[in-house]
Amino acid sequence: MNKQDKPVMEEKEAEKEAIELYATASSETKKWLEKYFDKKVLSQDICDRVIDYPSACEEIKVKPGERIPFPSPKNDYEKAMNLHGVRLTIAEALQQGKTGWWEPVFRKTSSGFGFSDSRAARGTTTTVAGLRLSFDSEKKSDYFGKLDIHDEYLNSPNKLK
Repeated sequence: MNKQDKPVMEEKEAEKEAIELYATASSETKKWLEKYFDKKVLSQDICDRVIDYPSACEEIKVKPGERIPFPSPKNDYEKAMNLHGVRLTIAEALQQGKTGWWEPVFRKTSSGFGFSDSRAARGTTTTVAGLRLSFDSEKKSDYFGKLDIHDEYLNSPNKLK
């Protein structure tokens, strides 16, 4: 990192702290924060903040390598397990601790396997460990379904570190 990068890094850290504070701040504190930061940045939608695996890790405060079981995958199975870790990490960040009825629907077609739509699923499931791919809004479900997670990370293990 050169000397010019340091102020930018410090500004990003201050912005991130302001976003966290804004979420639970009193109206007086929010007004003060709005004097120094763009209101749009402070009230950012989760879909604007979580755009890929590194930003999802940042949102839930984990190091990217912690969620990847195979740092140097040697075969398709290990790549697939890493991809699963990426998907669950991004889903966890988008969920913000909330689950709901909206689930992305993926379908196999002649051109491959991809996102189809979101639907409200009414039913119950039980999980001993793990994370359901359900979201509290159709918007988040659609957003997750449309992320190009597969190609970006399955073939580029260096992006996972």
